[in-house]
Amino acid sequence: MILRTGEITADTLDAVKNRFFADCSSRFVVIHVASFIVDAALDIMNTHGRANHLFSLDALQIATLSIIAEKDTTFVCADKRLTALVRTIGTPVLEL
Repeated sequence: MILRTGEITADTLDAVKNRFFADCSSRFVVIHVASFIVDAALDIMNTHGRANHLFSLDALQIATLSIIAEKDTTFVCADKRLTALVRTIGTPVLEL
């Protein structure tokens, strides 16, 4: 890590982290991973994991989408494999 090697100071790291969190809170909906999201991700892995070569973070992303998505939500992603699966579960996709 850059802090450990002395390339940046602890104060600089704190400033960067604070700016990152401020940017995230004003531009994104940030949710904490709750146990029900993990449970949903496990269901997705059991249902789609092997056939679609899902990674655990893919399943968490899809589980979160399925829980928080509104009717007019569009899933935006550059991963063709992941967008294909999201399309099959009925969510509109914008593939980058």
